[in-house]
Amino acid sequence: MKQYAKVLMARPLLLMAVIHIIAIVICFQINEYLGLNSFYDEYKPDNPMSTAGLQEGDTSKWYGKIADIRHKRSEDEQLNILILSDVYWESELLTTPGKYIQVYVEDDSKAKIGQVVCVEGRIDYYNHSRNQGEFESYRYYRNRGYLFCVRDGQMTEYSDEYSRLSNGLHVFKHICENKIDSCFEQEDASILKAMLLGVKEELNEETKELFQKSGVAHILAISGLHISFLCMAVYKALIHVGISMKLSILFSEIILSLYVLMVGFSPSAFRASIMFSLFLIAKILNRSYDMISAMSISSIAILLINPGYLYDASFQLSFLAILSVAFFYPNFTNNTRYLMQILKKHPSISIKGRAYNFFVVGGLNSLLVSAWVYLISLPVILCCYYETAIYAVLLNILVIPLMPVLLLCAIGTLMMTGRVNIFAAHFALLVKSTLNLYKKSCLLLEKIGLGRANLGRPAMWTIVIFYILLLVICLYRGRRRVIVQMASLAICILLMTIKIDTNPKLHMLDVGQGDSIIWINSNRNVYIFDGGSSSKNNVGKNRIIPFLKYHGINRIEAVFLSHPDADHINGIHELLEYAKSESISINCIYVYNKSLINGEYELLLDTAKKSGVKVEGIEYGYELEDGKMIIKCIYPLPNMSIDSSNDSSLILSLEYGDFRFLETGDAEKYAETVILCQKTLSSVDVLKVAHHGSSSSSSEEFIRVVKPQYALISAGRGNRYGHPHAETIEVLQENGSKIVQTKDSGQITINIGKKGSKYSVYTYVK
Repeated sequence: MKQYAKVLMARPLLLMAVIHIIAIVICFQINEYLGLNSFYDEYKPDNPMSTAGLQEGDTSKWYGKIADIRHKRSEDEQLNILILSDVYWESELLTTPGKYIQVYVEDDSKAKIGQVVCVEGRIDYYNHSRNQGEFESYRYYRNRGYLFCVRDGQMTEYSDEYSRLSNGLHVFKHICENKIDSCFEQEDASILKAMLLGVKEELNEETKELFQKSGVAHILAISGLHISFLCMAVYKALIHVGISMKLSILFSEIILSLYVLMVGFSPSAFRASIMFSLFLIAKILNRSYDMISAMSISSIAILLINPGYLYDASFQLSFLAILSVAFFYPNFTNNTRYLMQILKKHPSISIKGRAYNFFVVGGLNSLLVSAWVYLISLPVILCCYYETAIYAVLLNILVIPLMPVLLLCAIGTLMMTGRVNIFAAHFALLVKSTLNLYKKSCLLLEKIGLGRANLGRPAMWTIVIFYILLLVICLYRGRRRVIVQMASLAICILLMTIKIDTNPKLHMLDVGQGDSIIWINSNRNVYIFDGGSSSKNNVGKNRIIPFLKYHGINRIEAVFLSHPDADHINGIHELLEYAKSESISINCIYVYNKSLINGEYELLLDTAKKSGVKVEGIEYGYELEDGKMIIKCIYPLPNMSIDSSNDSSLILSLEYGDFRFLETGDAEKYAETVILCQKTLSSVDVLKVAHHGSSSSSSEEFIRVVKPQYALISAGRGNRYGHPHAETIEVLQENGSKIVQTKDSGQITINIGKKGSKYSVYTYVK
C-alpha cells in the first residue's frame, strides 16, 4: 500500500480535488444541520422570491441577460425557453455566476443570446418530492443552478446589443437541427440531436427509458466519448494533411471551445473539454498526460463554478467513468497475474498472432473496461434509478465501438446533403442502421429481461463499504490474493442486492386526492391497498412504481382494491400496464366479489388479463396469512344489498403480532353501523380514516370503538371537497387519536417492531 500512497502523494491535484469535495459536503451538511437556507436544502424552498413576498402563481417582472435559448417540440405544441443569468427583481440581484432562471415564452423570435431583456410572467417554483422514489424536480434543477421558472412569459423590453459569437453559434445549431430533421425520421432525428447538439428536449420518454434501462443512456448526452473522438479526429486530420502540430492543436482547441459553447456546458461536456485541452497543452509542452490529474483539475473548475454539480448524477457518472478507466481497471489487471498473462500481446507477424491480439486481448480488454465502468457506476445508478441491467456490460461492448462510425456518418450526412447526395444517402443509411441496431438490441434484451432487476436505493454506509472493497480488489497484493479479490467482489454484490432491514413497514403514499397504502412484510412480501388519485396525473407511473423500485421490489403478492372509484384504482391500471417493463410482477388482485360480478371492474379485468394477472372476488370471512401477518376481510357481509359505491368498499383488518391496522376505503356511516352490529371490532393501533376524512364517514360511535392511536388521512392539498372535514378531525381528537395527513406530511411510514408491540411513525416532509 505504501507504493500507492506515494503515487497518490505524487498527485497533489488529486488531493486538492478530494479536499475540495469534502469541504463542499461538510458545508452543505453544516447548513442543513443548522437549518439554514442552504443551496441544497431538501425540503425548504430556498427561493429569493418567496422571501421577497412573491408566492407561487404571482405575476411580476424580471430583468436579466439571455444565456441560452431552447425549444421543446412535441406533436401538440412547441415550448420556447429562455435561460436568464444576472437576473434582477426591482433593484435586487437574484443570480450569481452559475445561477439562472427559466422563462417559458410564447414568442422568442426577437430573442438573441447576450441580450438584456425584461420579462413578465407567472412565477413557478420547482416541486419537492413527497414520496420515496419520486422525482425531485427541485433538487434536479437547483443542482444545475436554476432558481425557479417563469410561466406564460412575455418579453416586454430588450436591448439592441447581444453576443454575436454566442448568438451566431445558436443560429448555426438551429440550422443543424433543421438539417437533421430533413435527413432523418423524427425518432432518429431526436436521438442524433441529443448526441451531436445536446438537444434532449425532443427525446420522447419511451426512447429515453429504453436506453436508460439498458444501461446505455450515456450515448444520448454530449459526453467525454463524443468530444474526445470528434476533437481527436480533427487534430489527427490536420496533422495528416501536413499542418504543424502547434497549429493543429490551436485549431483543435478553437473548434473544441466553439463546440462546447454551442452545445452547452453540461458537467460531462465541460469535464471532457477541460481534459482534452490539458491533453493538447501536454502535447505542446512535450510533457506526459496524466488522466487522473486532468480529471482533478476539471472537477475543481466545475465545482468552483457550481458546487451543486457535486450532487448531480451526470457529474458523478462522468467522473466515475474516468476513474474506472484511469485507475481501477489498470490497477486490477496489473494486480492479477493470470489476466496479465492472457492480455500479453502475441507477435503480430502471423495471422494467428494478429487474431489473438484482436479477439482475445482486444475483446477481453473491452469486456473488463465495460465491467469496471459498470461496477464503479452501480451505486450512483441505483441511487438515481433504483434498477440495473447487468447485460449493459455486454451491450456497451457493442455500442461504444460503433459510436465513432455513427458520429462520423451523421456529420458526413449533414455535410454532403445538398452537395453530394449519393454520399449523403449512404451515410444516412449507415446512421439509420446503427441506430436501429442499438434500439433492436435494447428491445431484445429488455424483452428477455435476464439480468434486469429493481435493487432499490442503497444506504450510504453500504456505498462506502462497496468502494472500499473495490479498492481492495484492485490494490491488495498480500497472500491468497485471488481468494480475497473474489470474496470482496461477492460482498460487493451482496451489499447492492440484499436488504438487511427486515422490520415490517406500512407506507401511506401521498397521491394527492386519492389512496394508496403499501405493506412490506418482514419477509419482504408486498401488499398494496388501493392506488389511485383524482388530482395527480399518472400516479401509478410517477409515484407508486418509483416507490416500489426505490425499495427494490420486484414482486407484489396481492393488491386489494376497496371499490372501483378512479381515485382508488387508476394507479393500479398503470401498474399493470408498466409492470413488465418495470420488472414488477403481480400475483393477484382482490376486489369485492359483487362488484366483480356486476361488471364494475370490466376495464381492470381487461388490463389484468393482458398482463397475465388473476383477479379474484372476496367478501366477509376471507383471510390471508403470511408469516405473522393476517389480513381479514370484515366487510361487506355476504348477500348484502348496497346502493352506494362507497359503502361497498372492502374493509380489511391487518394484524402483525400485537399490531393492528384497519383499512376502510371510502366506507361511510352505513357500512360502519353494519360492522358495529357484528360486535367483532376492537381497538386498533392505526386507522386509515375512511373517505379522505369526509364527515360522511368516521362516526363518533365507530371511532369510540376502534380508538386508533394514529389516524392516517390521505387527501390532496387544497382539494375542492374540503377534505378532511372539521367534524371528522374533531371526533378523532376527542377520542385521543394522533392525526397525520399526507397533504401536510407527504408519505407516512410506520416502522413496526418484529413482535408488533412497538412501532414508530415517520413523515417524509419534516
